[in-house]
Amino acid sequence: MKKILLSVALMGLTVGILSGGDVSAGKRIQFSLGISGLFVKPDTGDTRGLLGPAAAVYFNLGRSLSIAPELTVGIGGVYAGSTVNVRFRKVFVGAGGGLLYFYSENQDIQGDGMLKVQIGAMGSDWMFAAAFVSNVFSGAWLSGAQVTVGYVF
Repeated sequence: MKKILLSVALMGLTVGILSGGDVSAGKRIQFSLGISGLFVKPDTGDTRGLLGPAAAVYFNLGRSLSIAPELTVGIGGVYAGSTVNVRFRKVFVGAGGGLLYFYSENQDIQGDGMLKVQIGAMGSDWMFAAAFVSNVFSGAWLSGAQVTVGYVF
């Protein structure tokens, strides 16, 4: 009986969030184009990096929740992922994951799943985010940081 009540409560909460009120910025979907730098350090000690243009789509689900798929393609590799963010006015915090792939054939890191925890701020036409990234599928031997600055429209 407790499981049924908990399930009904979670369904009600989910429907309430997804039906949402007004989005603080007034838009259900926002796009961001900018530049991102992602740098990781494996156990071997040498730092690897990815620097290039970044694109994200923010699907605003109510006043304080958004889902943001993102893609960074640049010098060094590709990162594709998604985060779930909770907004408090202009500040947001979020968590998610993605796939990181480095181009070079002679590197010991080719592609790996990454966990991402971020904090940032978003105005009506700008965005800044800083994140901690770590691989979760290979025993957390790779960790680093990502910084993204973008224009929102």
